[in-house]
Formats: sequence, C-alpha cells, structure tokens
Amino acid sequence: LHQRPIVPTPDTFSYFIVFQSAHIKPQSVAVYLSGIVRELEDHFPDVRAVRSHPLVVRTLAGCLKCHTSPVQRKTPLCVDDLTFAYDRLHCSTTLNDQLFLAQLYVGFDALLRCDELTWPDLERHQCTRKLSMRHSLTLTAHVLQFTLPSHKADQCGDGNSILVKCTARRNDTVGIMERYITGRNAAFPYHPQLWPTASGNVPTWSWFMRRLHSLFMHAVSGHSMRAGGATAMANSGIIPHLIQ
Repeated sequence: LHQRPIVPTPDTFSYFIVFQSAHIKPQSVAVYLSGIVRELEDHFPDVRAVRSHPLVVRTLAGCLKCHTSPVQRKTPLCVDDLTFAYDRLHCSTTLNDQLFLAQLYVGFDALLRCDELTWPDLERHQCTRKLSMRHSLTLTAHVLQFTLPSHKADQCGDGNSILVKCTARRNDTVGIMERYITGRNAAFPYHPQLWPTASGNVPTWSWFMRRLHSLFMHAVSGHSMRAGGATAMANSGIIPHLIQ
C-alpha cells in the first residue's frame, strides 16, 4: 500500500508511528508497536533491535509530545466547600445526610478517596474485608480513630489507622462524626460496619457521588476530598513530606 519494504527497518517503524499518531493516541501506538514486534520476531529476529533504534525511540517520544491529550483533572474541594456542605446538612436529622457529611469531612481531613469510604457499585468487586468496622472506631471529645482495612495502596496488607484530631472550627470533624455515630448507634446498635446508610446497607460509590454532585455539580470527583485536604494542609504550613 505504501510501497515500503517487507523487512522491518527504523524508517518503516518511524513512518508507522507518525502515520498512526495522526489517527489514534500515541500511547496506543506504542502498545500496537509492541504487539507487532512480538508477532514479527519469529520471522525477523532483529526486529527488537529495530524497535530500540534511536530514530524509532525519538519519533515515538516526539509524537507523544505533539499529540498527547491534556490531563483532565477534577476540582479539589476547599474549606469553603466543606463549610457550604455543613451549612446545608448539619441541621438534618436523617441518617443519610449525617453519614454523607461525616464521610465528606473525614475524607477531607484524613486524605481519603471516595472508594476508601464506600463500596464499588458492581457486586463482584465488593469485598467485606475492605470495609471499616464499627469496633475499630475510637471516638473521644478530642480525637477519632478507626482502621482502614487493606486496599490497593497498602503494600503490606495490614491496613491503616486513620486519626483525625479535634479543631477549634465550628464545623469540627470530630463533632460531626460524633453526631453521626449517635444516630447510627440508635438505628443500628448491632451493625458490624462503621458506615451503614439509613437502609442498613453499605454506601456505594454512586450513592456518595450523587450526593456530592448535588452540592457541587460535576466539577468534583471522588479524589477531590484527598486533593483538597492535602492542599489545605500545605496552605496551613505542614511540611510536605508529612502530607501523604
């Protein structure tokens, strides 16, 4: 079709990269190229050397720079966003509102993602071993602490101990958590999980995101709590290596 030799050469691979990058993402071109090399290796033993040729490597790097799509990031939450949510929900007597507000504040102050506080929507991905349990919670007037079970970022598999201290602000996380736990214990005194909804079920990712988007539209995501909390800590003067 393009009058190129059958034997792979650096020029052939380079032309292929440029041609394909004009139609699909360069990251996909790199994947395709790896597949092509694997298929051709039995017939052309030197094909891996061709793939590693400086011309091929630099062509792919150049296409990545020229055609890469910009990273789409959601907006991190800020302290004013939390205050807005508090003003909207703190007077509510429904357990679901109290639960959402508690998870929102705990996620912000403890740098947690939505999927560390909720269950996946698909049942095949739901695992009770990844749920925080009520018995792991220690709640006093000055601090709240509970265990976050093993998750994808936990290399040792021991889980993490989440600790949030009391602050002087009126919308204090410990106070919000205490109010939720009071309502939760009254409704489900023997429920083993830490975060049951008013129906007794574990909140799912979509359950949390619907409530989050109802307050902040679609400019935020499940990572907005973690990103916003880290930004707030940095602005308050906390040393960067302590923010994780």
